[in-house]
Amino acid sequence: MKTTQLISLAALTVSLNALKILAEGTIAGRFTSPNTASFTGMATTDYETCASYCTTKYAWIYYGNYCLCSDTYGTYSSRSPYNPDTCISNYRAASYVKSTTFDFANCATPGSVYFDGEENTEYTTATDIIDCFGQCKTSRYAALAYDNIQSSYVCANGDELSSQISESCTTASTLVYTHPAGAAVSGLARRNAREALRRSRQAALVQTCPKGMTACVIPGLEGTDAWECVDTHKDLESCGGCLHGTYKNSTTAIGRSCQDQEGVSLGGTTCQAGKCVNYGCASGYRLVDGDCIAV
Repeated sequence: MKTTQLISLAALTVSLNALKILAEGTIAGRFTSPNTASFTGMATTDYETCASYCTTKYAWIYYGNYCLCSDTYGTYSSRSPYNPDTCISNYRAASYVKSTTFDFANCATPGSVYFDGEENTEYTTATDIIDCFGQCKTSRYAALAYDNIQSSYVCANGDELSSQISESCTTASTLVYTHPAGAAVSGLARRNAREALRRSRQAALVQTCPKGMTACVIPGLEGTDAWECVDTHKDLESCGGCLHGTYKNSTTAIGRSCQDQEGVSLGGTTCQAGKCVNYGCASGYRLVDGDCIAV
């Protein structure tokens, strides 16, 4: 189904600063919460680390601290309106397309995006941003918006962008992406090969430990073919991630030891959902908002 007039556009916020570090994907938007995403147990602020772990279409950085994986794009109703220059920790969730030859260009004013000199550019229904990229794979530009009449995302494409897109993202912005010439053949092939390698590595880790547990490096045996399976959601010594790094990748998913916190009494802490939760303090300390503060 096609429409020639957009009543309301998707409110998705994108950071140009974040785009600079994305070597193999692109940012897909900011949302108030991840959409049917699964928590990996990995505490990281780095997109590439998260993307290398996820075998799904999307990688999410949640609250700027945690990696989540999902095959489902964010919903229109859960979009986040924050300014792209704001620190990522202020967002609830940042979504990234893991493998694409499209790069984010900027946001655009509602109704201002049209291609090839046609002000009545037609938009087609898109299930998500990856569907939009598929529809536009032979074009130089792609634009993702939202149509309230159809209650769905909509997509348009063209080889010549006829509008200005140098504005900050707002709650009513259209997202505009660029597609380098030849990328559909050479770039996509290379990225698909890298994605296949990532998936094979992740599959090896899944086979190493039971579901819900992470293969962690054993202290003192770094660099050897040795690991232990840890539930980083609950483990006091590796809370939120492996304390000494994950197996085969000692620089990722660094967690923390809840028992090494200053002022916490013996047995006065626990690890819940990958975070240290304190409920008892040693003599000379008092509990304030979950932290033991010296009296």
